[in-house]
Order: sequence, then C-alpha cells, then structure tokens
Amino acid sequence: MRSDMRHLLIVAAVFTAFVLLSCNLLSQTGTPIPIYIIQSTLTSTPTITLPATKNGTVTATAMPANQQPQPAPTVTPPSDDISGIWVTDSGQEVRITKGLENRMAVAAFINNSDGDCPNGGHRDNYLEGALTGSEWSGTLYLCTRLKEMVVDCGLASVFIRDFTAAIALNKINGTYTSEWYDQDTNASGSCKWVRNPSGDHSVSFSLTRKN
Repeated sequence: MRSDMRHLLIVAAVFTAFVLLSCNLLSQTGTPIPIYIIQSTLTSTPTITLPATKNGTVTATAMPANQQPQPAPTVTPPSDDISGIWVTDSGQEVRITKGLENRMAVAAFINNSDGDCPNGGHRDNYLEGALTGSEWSGTLYLCTRLKEMVVDCGLASVFIRDFTAAIALNKINGTYTSEWYDQDTNASGSCKWVRNPSGDHSVSFSLTRKN
C-alpha cells in the first residue's frame, strides 16, 4: 500500500511539473500544448512526452525516488591522439605536436640541453614523420657516441635513421635499423672503424606518455 501511494505521489509530482512546462511553452508559442502520453508502472520510470514543437519533440523523464544519479562516463582519448608530453627510454622529455591536418607529428625536446650530442651537434627534434591511423613513420635523430668516430673518421655527431612505430594510448613502441661499424685495428691512418652494413640490425625504442 505504501509503495502504491509513493508511486502515485511521484506521478502526481511529474504531472504537475509538466503542466507548468506546457504553460510555459504556451506562453512562448501561443499554441496549446496537450500532453499526449503518460507511461507509468510500479517498476518503470514515469515518462511524459510532449508533442513536437519547432525545435522537435520535447521528452522528459522523472527519476524514481529510490534511484541514484549515475556518474558521467569517463571520456578516453583515442589511441592515436599522441599530442602531449612523453618520456624517452633515456628519461628525456619530448613534446609531441601534430600538424598538416593531423597527418604529421613532431617530437621535440622540451629541455634544450637534452638535444645536445656528446661530441658536438644539437638536435631540436627526436622524431618527426607521418601519421597513418595508429602508425607513425619518419626520421629519428641520433647521436654518434664514440668520439674517435667523429674526430678521427669524420662522421657526423648527429645522424638520422628511418623509424616505424605503433601508437597505443600511453605507449609508443618503435624500431629502426642500426648503422654498424667494425673496428679495424690494422687500418692505416687515424680512423680505426669501417662501415659494415651486414651488421645492421633492428633496434627497439619506446616513449611513455607523461600527460
């Protein structure tokens, strides 16, 4: 009996609210707004539907007294939205920005000194390239670590390699092909390193989203 009475009170309150709404619409449009449908059961949510106005059908729902409001759903960014700050394998922070209608992306060093190479030279960017869905491919900027290769062999302190990477929500996993040199202690002259492409191999790298 109490349940029935509570339900009737809910319906009455809803009906009163929508009578007031109808009066408000009448004052705005000058046209009577009859109430067409009232659906109510002991187990369903009371719903009142008003006829179509210039802006479309007006529908309102009354929440039962024992039903708690649900929290708003968490919005998750798409996995290929890589804009933001990321951290490299070596702990350097880079900021990824997208351009050319989101078809290109650049990962630039946030701290200018992180782009410095140990044997001279500087890198503004860590990665740059084209985006295709959840894939990223382009140019990776690396440092020549051995001083004798730069000083004695004349190699550039900054060199580039092609890379490909897969983009996930908080991780970017990529690979590039190394540039292999063999040490030649019998070589004449000061340079003791010889390029050997047969030693080239795949090297993995990753970036982790910071924010």
